[in-house]
Amino acid sequence: MDELTSKIKDASELIAKLKEERLLVNEERKIIQHLNEKIHDYIKRLMQTAWINSYQKINLNDLVLTRADFTSEQCCRKTKFLNKAVFIAAKEVLDYRAVIHYGDFLRLLRNQPEQLAYWLATGERLCIDSPTFVEILYSVVTGLYGSILLQDDTNLMLALLKQLAYLQLVSSDNPRRLLRHGTCAFSKMYYLFHENLYSARLFLLSTLQNPIIKLIANVDVYLDIDPDKILVRFSPDDILEKFGQAGTEEYNTKIAEYHLYITNTLVDVTNAFISSIEENLLCFPSTVAWLIWQIGEMMAKSFGENSKEVNAIATDLIFTLFICPAIVNPETYGICDAPVSDLARHNLMQIAQILQILALYRYEIPEKKCIDFTLFNLSPVTNMVSFLLQKNNLNDKPFSEKIPSINKAFVLFTEQDLYNLISFLQRVHSDINLHLNSNSIANYGDRMNINNLSSIDHLIALLISLSDSQEHSSHSRVKSVPSSPNGVSKKNLLNKVAKSQLPRSTSYTTYNNEILHPTVLIIPLNQEEAIPVGLLSEQKVINMQLDKDELCNSVKQSVLSNGDINTGNTSDNLEAISEAASNHDNLEAISEAASNHSVDSSIEMERGSER
Repeated sequence: MDELTSKIKDASELIAKLKEERLLVNEERKIIQHLNEKIHDYIKRLMQTAWINSYQKINLNDLVLTRADFTSEQCCRKTKFLNKAVFIAAKEVLDYRAVIHYGDFLRLLRNQPEQLAYWLATGERLCIDSPTFVEILYSVVTGLYGSILLQDDTNLMLALLKQLAYLQLVSSDNPRRLLRHGTCAFSKMYYLFHENLYSARLFLLSTLQNPIIKLIANVDVYLDIDPDKILVRFSPDDILEKFGQAGTEEYNTKIAEYHLYITNTLVDVTNAFISSIEENLLCFPSTVAWLIWQIGEMMAKSFGENSKEVNAIATDLIFTLFICPAIVNPETYGICDAPVSDLARHNLMQIAQILQILALYRYEIPEKKCIDFTLFNLSPVTNMVSFLLQKNNLNDKPFSEKIPSINKAFVLFTEQDLYNLISFLQRVHSDINLHLNSNSIANYGDRMNINNLSSIDHLIALLISLSDSQEHSSHSRVKSVPSSPNGVSKKNLLNKVAKSQLPRSTSYTTYNNEILHPTVLIIPLNQEEAIPVGLLSEQKVINMQLDKDELCNSVKQSVLSNGDINTGNTSDNLEAISEAASNHDNLEAISEAASNHSVDSSIEMERGSER
């Protein structure tokens, strides 16, 4: 009897303990769920802010760099216009069924970057209206890939860039000229990529800020790598006053002294930039490094490893298109707030030119009339290019999949951007179908390694079905649409896709001289419900543990069964075992979560039995 009483007491204590743990687990689950909701809310606001900032940067570049006809007044008006952007759910503007189809279409398009790269390369080859094509590229980066904020968007964008490089650079007879002109889709997308990449901006800021500010503050003479241009900066009267009468010994002496001063100043300033780049090399964005390595590997198959062409392409990707534009125009990158004078800008351009020459010094010796480049700290620049072209610790994938990623639930598009994108894709697809059997298109497709266009056909079929459903649906619910950024009001967007392109107008809308706000649609992607971070099911955690055990056992068995394998393979296998073991701590934490979840599950079973 006493034994039975003791067991009943122990069972009662166990039940009480399990109930306490159930309350604790439920409370923790609620907290985790609340944190997930807060994270998604923050991401939504962050993506909206990033959308505005991306177009503000484009607006600034139009004023400072690209468009001579873009006045300060127009820039200010567009800035106010963008700051008033309103983000609303797409179902508030478009038919609900259309929104669902849009979400399906954009989700498929987003998740197939290789196919999208093929479309962009083909569309550019068709000489589609250049301004509209550039706007499409903007919308792909800022809308489809969310200004490259999330890890998944960054991975997809890298896959898109890699495929574009294969389609346009590898197949080109002169890839460097194509890259430097900046007219191909890859060059434009590469620019938009590192412009929106936070780690890239951080690298440029930390690397270039100090040497640029020192140059602006301390150097008050024109620095030229060509000695023949030294006297061009002076008028005849200034030359006579500063150097004396031409042809005299005094004149030659002062000219030599001034040339030595210019050379030493230029060497000191440039070496300061080189030292800063060397010190911050570990901050070089890993995504950009991965892309450079991938392109180098592809180019090496065509031109050979360590070839001049591969080195030149890497130099353009690192310096010509990434670091040097920030040196020449530091104010547009937020590196320098002070105004940059014409003299300082000239000197910055000389330094940017020197860095490019030093990077190519192993393969291209500069003209002898230029400054002696052996005076510069040459090895860090050439070593940087070689280092980024080597595989080192880079993986086939830019990011590790061990870190849980945040599921992206929506994309941001204005109506005009959405219209331009769909119209572009339909036109490209029609051209592909029209010339599918021609040798030119077939060969072009072979070069691009596109052997199966079924996914493209599937996307377009979905788009056509969407257009048909909009056109033939007698019960479609279409709400009145606010004016789009180009000043055109559209009640049925898809029915206009087959029509001719709308005439382009200014990127802002005015009504009675009043600046209106842009309307940005929040389009859901209709993805499968993702498991929130920290709330994996018990069975999935157990399966992860089993997969880890199977991996370790298979690798160990492989090593034991191949006792005569060479040292290199042994090293690779041991690295694999080490990598599997490195996950042990993470899996222990997950197993702990599983034990908590197991308590919850046991209580639910208890409650079921009580009923």
